[in-house]
Amino acid sequence: MSNSMLYTVEVGYKALMTIDPNTAAVLWVGSLGGYSARGLAYDGNNMLYSTDAVNQRLLTINPSNGAVTVVNPSYHLGFNSVTSLAFVNGTLFGVDTITDQLITIDLTTGVGTAVGPVGFNNVFGLAAVTVPVPATTMLFLSGIGFLILVSKCDLFRCSLNLRQFS
Repeated sequence: MSNSMLYTVEVGYKALMTIDPNTAAVLWVGSLGGYSARGLAYDGNNMLYSTDAVNQRLLTINPSNGAVTVVNPSYHLGFNSVTSLAFVNGTLFGVDTITDQLITIDLTTGVGTAVGPVGFNNVFGLAAVTVPVPATTMLFLSGIGFLILVSKCDLFRCSLNLRQFS
C-alpha cells in the first residue's frame, strides 16, 4: 500500500484519529472541541468536513490537529441527521438518515439543499467514485439491507438502481 492515511471521528472521545491502512494502528490527532462530529469527507485541499450531530451544522476539521470550525454558526443544515458525506467534483453531498434525502451542502453557508429521496433511510456510508471512461461519477450509499448505485449524476439529476440484499 501507499503512505496514505485513513481519518475517522471517534464519537465517544469526540476526537479526530488516523488509522494506518497497512497496520490498523490508530493515532490520536486531536480533540474535536466537544463537537459530536458525524460523517467525514475530504475536499482534496487539506480540509475535512463533518456535521455536528447536536446542532446540525457543517464543520471543517483541520486534519493535522483536529481543530474544528463551524462553517456558519448562524445557519442550520436544514436536515436533522446528516451522517454520510462525500465530495463529487467539488460539491459536498450528504444523506439525511431519517428523511432519506440526498442533499448538497453549500460550503459557505453550511445550508443543505435537497436533491431528492434515495429510496430508503439509515444511510451510513457514502463514497464518490469517478469512472474514467465514460466520465461518470457514481455515489455509493449503504444502509441497512440495501445498496444503491447512483449513476449518471449531474448536479441536479441522478439515475438510481436499488438493490436489496439479505
